[in-house]
Amino acid sequence: MPPQIQRPETAFHQTASHQDARIGKHLFLARAFWAKWPGYLDKGDLYRARANGWSAVAELTKAVAALRNWEHFDHVAIQEAITALATELPEQGPAISRGLAAAERLHGNFYEVFMTRELTGYALD
Repeated sequence: MPPQIQRPETAFHQTASHQDARIGKHLFLARAFWAKWPGYLDKGDLYRARANGWSAVAELTKAVAALRNWEHFDHVAIQEAITALATELPEQGPAISRGLAAAERLHGNFYEVFMTRELTGYALD
C-alpha cells in the first residue's frame, strides 16, 4: 500500500531508466553513509556518526520508494514510505517501526543535542 498522504500537485513519475539510476544512486549513498558511522563513533565525532546513520536510513528508504514509484523528496515522504512498508510487512513491522524511531532520534539530535555516545551507539545498532 502506498503512503497515506497524497500530494497530487507534486505527483511523482519517472521513466524506467531514470528509476534505475535513482535507485542505484540512493543505494550507493546508503552504503557509503552506513560504512562511515562506525569510524566517526570510534573517534567520538557523534555529530557525524548520527548524521551518517540517519542519512543511510533516508537513502535506503528513498531507494525503496523510487522502486515503488512513491514520492521521496522530503522528510515526511520518507516517514510515510517507512510507515507504509511497516504496514505492508506485518512480520517485520515492529522492527521497521523501531528502526524509524531510532533514525528519527539520530536526526532530531541534529537540532537538539541530547544523545550521549552510548545512546548514539544503541540507535545506530
